Amino acid sequence: MTVRANVTSIDAVEAFRANLVRYMERARATLDEVDAEVVRTRLWLETDQRNHLAKQVRLRARQLEETRQARFSARLSAFRGEQSARMAVLRAERLLRDAEEKVRVLKKWYLQYDNRVEPLKKQIDRLRNVLDYDLPKAIAYLANMVKVLDEYTTTPPPATDGPVIETEGSTALSDETVDGQPGAQP
Repeated sequence: MTVRANVTSIDAVEAFRANLVRYMERARATLDEVDAEVVRTRLWLETDQRNHLAKQVRLRARQLEETRQARFSARLSAFRGEQSARMAVLRAERLLRDAEEKVRVLKKWYLQYDNRVEPLKKQIDRLRNVLDYDLPKAIAYLANMVKVLDEYTTTPPPATDGPVIETEGSTALSDETVDGQPGAQP
């Protein structure tokens, strides 16, 4: 007894394949952006931020020295503004300590950067591997499936020797005819 498969929508398989291609392209672009952001962050830590904070430390150290000189000058001249000069020195010392602390934090971040980023980068690399190797195979498989199903649906059913009974979208031989002999049991 010959029964044909009930293929209802080759277009759905083709639409899924097309969506998979779009997903692969978008995911690759996103992974490229993530890789670029990792590199930019590393460069920011290594150069931009390091230079900025070093400049801040130098600037604040110079300001501290200037305020100390102003305080010393105020003491020598018996200037009544010695209290404000003292406060300015304390403020400059605090600003310098803050800048030095930021430099220490930056060094800590830089030293820990690879340890924190590498596990995540490995996950990204695994996803990239899926996008570069597995998805193209799946897309090719789906394209082949669409081709085979399309050929299957356009091929006429094989001819039968006996009467054919139509039942709910499929064809089957009648019970009366098996192997061309009426009334024979299969």
